[in-house]
Amino acid sequence: MATTDAPSSHGLSVPGEAPRPGVPRRRSVRIRGREYPVLLPSIRDPRLHVAAVLLTLQVLGQTVLNFRLSVAQILICLATGALIEFGVGFFKDKVIMWPASGLLTGNSTAFILRVPGTVHGQWWSKHGFLIFIGVVAFAMATKYLIRWKGRHIFNPSNIALVLAFVVLGPQYTEPQDLWWIPLGPWMYVTYAILIGGGLLIAWELKLLGLAAFAAAVAIALAPVPDHCRVASWHATALCGRDLWQTLVTSPEVLIFAFFMLPDPRTVPDGQVGRFVFGVIVAVLSVLLLGPTTLEFWTKTALLASLVFACAGRFALARLLAPLEEAGGGLAVVRRLGWAAPAVLGVTLLLATALPVAAQLSTH
Repeated sequence: MATTDAPSSHGLSVPGEAPRPGVPRRRSVRIRGREYPVLLPSIRDPRLHVAAVLLTLQVLGQTVLNFRLSVAQILICLATGALIEFGVGFFKDKVIMWPASGLLTGNSTAFILRVPGTVHGQWWSKHGFLIFIGVVAFAMATKYLIRWKGRHIFNPSNIALVLAFVVLGPQYTEPQDLWWIPLGPWMYVTYAILIGGGLLIAWELKLLGLAAFAAAVAIALAPVPDHCRVASWHATALCGRDLWQTLVTSPEVLIFAFFMLPDPRTVPDGQVGRFVFGVIVAVLSVLLLGPTTLEFWTKTALLASLVFACAGRFALARLLAPLEEAGGGLAVVRRLGWAAPAVLGVTLLLATALPVAAQLSTH
């Protein structure tokens, strides 16, 4: 196996061809007479930044946050995602690539997925390893097989987790708890990493408005005064203000808002579309979690809101195309003039009338 440098135009070297000045060169590897371009990671790749935040949280989870997840289970997820992406790149696309997406899918899956029976501190427990492998493999399959116009429709780890929770149920799976440890120095560090890292990455991807607005709408609609929910980590049912406070301050909800929702490959391209997409996810999450009384289904409902939103993403983009072409939301507001406040008022009135309370949602 030999390593060469190839012009970046095609990623292949031509025997006897002299390097062309001004043309950047890309590394390639010759294997059995075939040139394979080598795609190495870039420090500017946002996926590496997301991975850095999640890995930092994984370290905290293994040390001070008491995650019921073993190091072996994390490595199994990472290896599964990486091997699948590397294999597809090598055999299908004929490239040797750093599997950034596969690693990120495996990492995000491991961060949320739990298998009952795993205890914190069992660092090398492989309990439920087939479930972890299956969920990550299915997530990667959706990326390559469920596509429209050259792009995958769903967030891979998101749809795989939702289907795993729905199909396997609480007997074999469970999502990461909404509440981790009592508020203290390590939780302050966790919040700083979550919020600071999330905002920086969203700003880098120009998705800050989507993440922030989705979180704001979810917070505005979340108070459900007559709703109660049972959680394994709480002695009594959480109701009213306690439930609202748990949802608003949950680091798991922040993970969803900052690191799963604002995926540039599974959200609309235009800024107006992203804004509306965030609103849809926020409203769907509240409507879906309204009837739930167990934390298992509350967390599943939250994740499922993104699945439904992604399913209608291309239709939403087509619907909003005239608005995007008109110059965005501000241009339309200027054209509407006095009608803009009226439209906003009607929208807020309808939002306050949404049946978010469990009693209204189930009767």
